[in-house]
Amino acid sequence: MTEHNLNRQVSAQKTPIDYNWVQVSEMIYRNRAGFELAIPDLSLASRRVVAVLGGNGSGKTTLMRLILGIIRPETGKIVVLGKHVQNLEIKSRNQLGVQWQNKGIDNGYDVKDILGFYKSVYDSIDHTVYDTFNVKELIGKRLSALSSGEMQRLLIYLALAHSPKFAIMDEPTSNLDAKYTEKFTGCIEKIRDDRPEFGAFIITHAREVVDVCDDILLLMNGEIIAFGRREDVILKLFGERGVRLEGDKTLLSKLLPQLKLCKEIKSVVERKGSLVLYGTKKLNESLPILQENKNHLKFATWQCSAEDVLEKIKHEI
Repeated sequence: MTEHNLNRQVSAQKTPIDYNWVQVSEMIYRNRAGFELAIPDLSLASRRVVAVLGGNGSGKTTLMRLILGIIRPETGKIVVLGKHVQNLEIKSRNQLGVQWQNKGIDNGYDVKDILGFYKSVYDSIDHTVYDTFNVKELIGKRLSALSSGEMQRLLIYLALAHSPKFAIMDEPTSNLDAKYTEKFTGCIEKIRDDRPEFGAFIITHAREVVDVCDDILLLMNGEIIAFGRREDVILKLFGERGVRLEGDKTLLSKLLPQLKLCKEIKSVVERKGSLVLYGTKKLNESLPILQENKNHLKFATWQCSAEDVLEKIKHEI
């Protein structure tokens, strides 16, 4: 990791309500396998729901574990809810809502036992979260008898129902069907709109989740590639329009050098049997080369969105 990269400042747009629930500065973490995560400057604020994106091994879960104080960085500082994470007392930790992809709960317990313990720890419970995820349906079952989707609903409830100031979630919709994925995104939107102090860090690969997030944090090989408002990150990475060209491999190879010279094109991505072009909103209108070859090409055009970020991760990161 170069000094230049370490000192690169990364920040997202702040809201008028300036609660920075998580602040990471000049942090470097290395594990025994040689993986390195370097975060020069990162603030996660209230009323900002952040989609944390990246391929396998990019550092998403490592960053989550660092923010929770489970592992320690080699250098740097991590402040959570106003205190160094290693000095965060139980009362403050109770203001966090955490959901792991791997639950970490003994399967021998009944759901009723878990709910009873949960209610004994927290002062108040948001019953709308209970109803949204139909937790009542799960009472009477042992954890070992829950389906993966039922377990996910329970874990989301445990992360959100005590009205945390900051939620940290790892692939919350990974085992949910379309119905409960929609309920989850609606729940996050409602909490953010109803409670100005709320913020969230959500690791996800789901388009539906990214679409309701305010910001995108994109990681690759232990570095922040982009962080900011969702729309700004998409514009920075891709531009406004995308065009996919499909056709004969020889023809596509012939067109490639000409396409790269077009001022309306921000980037050209070669994929199996196709070329994907990203650029300005006039992209498809300003390529006479496409009109000249329209009888030999199939092409589609769209407005760039979170789906393009997820495709980039799938194919390139």
